[in-house]
This record gives sequence, structure tokens and C-alpha cells, in this order.
Amino acid sequence: MYEVNNMEFWIDESIWNYEYGKLEPLYEIYESNGEIIIRIDLPCVQDKSDIQVNVTEYSVTIEAKMGRIIQYEKWGTFQRSIRFCRYSKTIRLPVRVDPKSAKARFKNGILEIRLNKKEQLYTIPIE
Repeated sequence: MYEVNNMEFWIDESIWNYEYGKLEPLYEIYESNGEIIIRIDLPCVQDKSDIQVNVTEYSVTIEAKMGRIIQYEKWGTFQRSIRFCRYSKTIRLPVRVDPKSAKARFKNGILEIRLNKKEQLYTIPIE
């Protein structure tokens, strides 16, 4: 029983940073013809101005402010109450992308980011 409780606690803690009031949002990554598409679930984020997206060739970092505070209370062997007001997540990309090609759209609590894959194959001249 102790191991199950510990596992549940570990899973719960893996999606948040309670010291800073941050949650990790759920996301999906799709690969299509020459493009990477990321969809991030950001419930409680009210406007695109509350979201910051930073892109490198290998990762995407999302920071978003919630429109309201979310409170988590867990009652068990000990009492805990935690409040969250932000989302934060760095996503490693499966392939290199062109950061300058990034386009983002926010609608109905879903942030969609589209990135062009960077060409992996280079032809070099022979001397």
C-alpha cells in the first residue's frame, strides 16, 4: 500500500512545481510533410497576450498566465493545499526545426504551434 501511495504522489508531483505555482500543460506532437505541429491544452488562459512562446532548433518553451487561480487540495496521510496561476513547459522536438518559421494560434484554450522541419541532408562540394 505504501508503494502505491508513493507512486500516486510521484505522478501528481511530476506535473507541477508548487513552489512557483506552475503546472505543466498537456500537449501532443504531430509530424507531417515537412512540418511539426504541437497542440497544447491551456485551460483557464483567457487571451493570447497571456502566453509567451520561445523556440530554438530543438525545443519549444511555453509560459502562460491563467485567468484564475487553480487550487488543489489533497487529504490523506497529510493535509496539503496548493495554488497554481501559471503554466510552464519546455518540449524537446523530435527533429530540428527552423525557429523563424514558427507560427502560433490560440483558440478555445488550445495553443497550436507549427514549425517547418530543418533540412537534415546537406550536399557538400568535393574538392
